[in-house]
Amino acid sequence: MTTEYYDDIYFSDSEGWETESEMDTEDKEIRKREIKKKQTDEELLYDPSIDEKNEIWVTSRNVANAPRDEMGQKSKVRPTDAVLTCPLCWTPLCYDCQKHDKFLNQYRAMFVENCKIISGEVLKFAPQGKKAKRTNPGGGEDVFHPVECNECGTRVAVIDSEEIYHFFNVIPS
Repeated sequence: MTTEYYDDIYFSDSEGWETESEMDTEDKEIRKREIKKKQTDEELLYDPSIDEKNEIWVTSRNVANAPRDEMGQKSKVRPTDAVLTCPLCWTPLCYDCQKHDKFLNQYRAMFVENCKIISGEVLKFAPQGKKAKRTNPGGGEDVFHPVECNECGTRVAVIDSEEIYHFFNVIPS
């Protein structure tokens, strides 16, 4: 393997070089050559194919978490509105979610990971508007359980009686 060097145009003499009187010409040439040596991707801690690798990884996660159809086969991966992560520790919580129509920064999902349901705690909300008449003709309250991040315990969502997660304290990406 031959050593490659950057072209002289990438560097100028004014970039931190000592003055002519402080350094003899031979030392100056050796130092320039050392600095101008092209670094490998590994030396630069750079992977030019990282985006493709990341896309393959995320797609594989989406396929692994995809719901199954009646035949037990995984359904096609559909595009998601966001990938949700915990705001405190950045742990991935959901790869397949739907953005809420009314409330910004709220999402709902059925398939999650790294989440813990606090079943001993119950949150009740009175339904409002047209939905109240449609979903609860008896007039009862909607019942939810808080959901926390498995890693750090941050409350990130609630889960309703239909086992739908409603995320509100997350970072979408």
